[in-house]
Amino acid sequence: MLLNKLYLLLFISCQLLAQEYKDRIKPEFQETSHIILSSHISMSAMRAYEQGKIKDYQHVAASIEKISMYDKLIQSFPNVKFIIYSSNNPLTINSKNLNFKMDKSEYDYVKERYANYNNVITIKSLNNEYATSWVRDWGPFSISKNKIANLQQKDNSKRVEYIANEAIRCKQDPSSDLPNINLELENITSAILDEELYLEGGNFMINSDGVCMSADFDPSNIKSLTKIGCKSVVLFNPLPSEETRHIDIFAKFLANNKVLISKYESNMVRVKDEANYTYFYCNEEQIQAEDWENCEFTRSAPGQGLKIKNIQSNQVYTSQKELFQNYSINNFYQNDWVKHSEDTKDKLEKLGFKVIEIKAPQPVASFEVYEYLNSKGEVVHTGKEVSYTFPTYTNSLITNNSVSIPQYSKLASKELNESAIKTYRKYFEKVIPINTDQNILQGGSIHCLTMDMHMSK
Repeated sequence: MLLNKLYLLLFISCQLLAQEYKDRIKPEFQETSHIILSSHISMSAMRAYEQGKIKDYQHVAASIEKISMYDKLIQSFPNVKFIIYSSNNPLTINSKNLNFKMDKSEYDYVKERYANYNNVITIKSLNNEYATSWVRDWGPFSISKNKIANLQQKDNSKRVEYIANEAIRCKQDPSSDLPNINLELENITSAILDEELYLEGGNFMINSDGVCMSADFDPSNIKSLTKIGCKSVVLFNPLPSEETRHIDIFAKFLANNKVLISKYESNMVRVKDEANYTYFYCNEEQIQAEDWENCEFTRSAPGQGLKIKNIQSNQVYTSQKELFQNYSINNFYQNDWVKHSEDTKDKLEKLGFKVIEIKAPQPVASFEVYEYLNSKGEVVHTGKEVSYTFPTYTNSLITNNSVSIPQYSKLASKELNESAIKTYRKYFEKVIPINTDQNILQGGSIHCLTMDMHMSK
């Protein structure tokens, strides 16, 4: 009898294990060959802090977190080539509180840090204006084994020449100071899409059946998406009050028929108890015309403003109306994230997709104060608003049979983080948790900070 029970228990365990491996995702048509990163000024900021040139850790926290993420990805995927864009100019700061110039360029610091890694290619950015850290939104998009495209319109700040050709510029322009990476991106050609198409990479996802999904996308541009492999397009509403309006903040393809979505179980928000102050300089003409939009940005002081009356740190508000009124803002939008989750799930299921829900941390509300100064440094105008940060687990990076997922030591509970890891482990052989508290406060996480390129099978 005991032996029979043991056999039964063993059989059930094997069935459960078999089901778990059956659900695990295997690349259906692509294999990641390269991951593009853009350090921007992150390495220089970290070095400036280490050398005492920058005293306040909060000014470099996001940069240090970003470099830590790069380290973990590079070490986790030795068979994937990492292309890191970085500025060839030394970081120079000239402001009221800081005045210094680094002795090396960002490119030099990056090359120095990863000198012993065979899977890292360092590239000098030729235009620092475009090469921000958010490489998902400007980097080359992999159409097929031998073709990449940009997803920006031609007249968008002349980005197209920079974006579409940057990864292969050394082949096209022998005079370029980029290192020769022909062997790494052999036979790749660029494809310039229609002028009217503008699509940031964070607002686009595609499966191997050619089903494309996006949020807040102009339907008149749908025909252009056929050039990057779309056979059908599904459009969603963006998350209410989420500034990027990107789909990767709340959804992700796990397989052709499986979509992971953020699930909000309430419309409560967590509140930062200090205002973020941003300062602008306005000339006399702008002041007279009350043209505050064109005043020049001078500096910001995130989380270093005055304490906000009647608000305690991390206090949970059941009513967003209460939140706004406490901050003397009467014009507010009552966000309904629960309904957004329900609508997204309903739409996907009606289209025949299996929906996997993952509990999302509550959005974080931050109070923003904008002060506009005249030539004497006097405040001539003040603006207020509330902005929201959305810690999310869908902003992950799938790399072959593995997935790197966001974790939040301050913005989410331990239980939510563990639940996210457990959910992903049902579908991937390896789950790599990476903390991104600081970068999500700036609008993005792992998916936003990377651009993967693929080789078709």
